Amino acid sequence: MPSKCCAAGRARASARVLVASATFGATLGGVVVTTPAVADDLIWDPLQTGSGGSVFLSFNLWDSTEPNWFDTGTGLASAFVDPADTAIFRAAGGQTVNLGEVVTAGGVTFEVGGYTIADNGGGETLGVAGTITAQAGSSTISAQVSSGATVAGAGTLVLSGGVTGTVNTTGSGTTNISSVVGALDVDTGTANVVAGGSVTGTTTVDGGTVQVGGGSLTGATTVNAGGTFDANSGTVGALTANTGATAVTLDGASIGDVTNDGAVITQSAGTVASVDNNSGTFNANGGSVTGTTTVDGGTVQVGGGTLTGATTVNAGGTFDANSGTVGALTANTGATAVTLDGASI
Repeated sequence: MPSKCCAAGRARASARVLVASATFGATLGGVVVTTPAVADDLIWDPLQTGSGGSVFLSFNLWDSTEPNWFDTGTGLASAFVDPADTAIFRAAGGQTVNLGEVVTAGGVTFEVGGYTIADNGGGETLGVAGTITAQAGSSTISAQVSSGATVAGAGTLVLSGGVTGTVNTTGSGTTNISSVVGALDVDTGTANVVAGGSVTGTTTVDGGTVQVGGGSLTGATTVNAGGTFDANSGTVGALTANTGATAVTLDGASIGDVTNDGAVITQSAGTVASVDNNSGTFNANGGSVTGTTTVDGGTVQVGGGTLTGATTVNAGGTFDANSGTVGALTANTGATAVTLDGASI
């Protein structure tokens, strides 16, 4: 437990509690005008060294009582009492910070790596109204995030405790998901869904990259213009790739129904439940499509893969099988081209 410095800090923290929980009023012409307290940046500083921050490995509670923060607004040590404040972790070396209660913050910023935000054994959660920024290095939130998580910065953030809402990546860094999250929306950066990671709702790739390496995307996945998708292991539900998608690579995962609306999709391993190619190109270079393949437009090329179910080429569709295996094949009026030049049909 802390000594005199922390006892004095608690006294200062009490003043901070009053400031953070009150509104300031003035009477003008008989009317009381109130001004709410202004949110501040609070720097993790349990040794109370000042704005540079510190780490203290034996006293690491984040709650509304312990004065483990430096308040940049008041210039005093403070407990974390205002849910609009931003928590900043600055001191090099990092440490595990335990949530002493259910905590809500306006934002969280890791200026350096090495930090872990964990519960304190009682299932304490962290809610973040704004952005979680990992500026450098790698930090982890192993407590459950009881809100969505908007992730920014050039560093790495590991989400291992679950997120009840949507994980939205907006920075240039990496987000590793090894827990259950509600949904995933990738605008920039990279999101890795690894073993133990599961997205129960939709996954939308509007830019940046989603990599599935042992995790699962249970809901529908959509890859839009500028997005990159790579599933090398794990499980993916229904997948739609639209025009302008940078790359869609299926190289080992188990994939549900695939709809191609203008992208280039390459399967080199793993399984796909079915393919509906409306435009763009589906390359079956390896692995297998276990259900039907329908070519309503664009091109399906079989170059070593297997189309187990029935394949139908309709008007406007192109089909080329130069190696691999194709099951029953039907070509209808208006099919652009059907070429069988090496595969087993």
